[in-house]
Amino acid sequence: MKPNKLIDWLADATFGIYLFHMYPPVMKILFERIFLIQGVIDKPYAVLWLIVITMVIFLLGLLIDTLRKALFNVCNLLLSRIQVRNSRGV
Repeated sequence: MKPNKLIDWLADATFGIYLFHMYPPVMKILFERIFLIQGVIDKPYAVLWLIVITMVIFLLGLLIDTLRKALFNVCNLLLSRIQVRNSRGV
């Protein structure tokens, strides 16, 4: 199987997305305040609604995980520059 950057990026973010949406306070907000299933479950568009909501949560989690990785990459870059400057000054 050939490496695919998009698939690798999505697969790498999946665990972060899982952790994001299954964190109890976030899960409570998502499923008790924002995406209420009780009002939709008996409607004919319930399956479509669930698919769309799943995609929205996945994309939101993907955005959050990507921002988290970018933030940590910036922090690592800053730490490595600080270490280089400290090693020169010693």
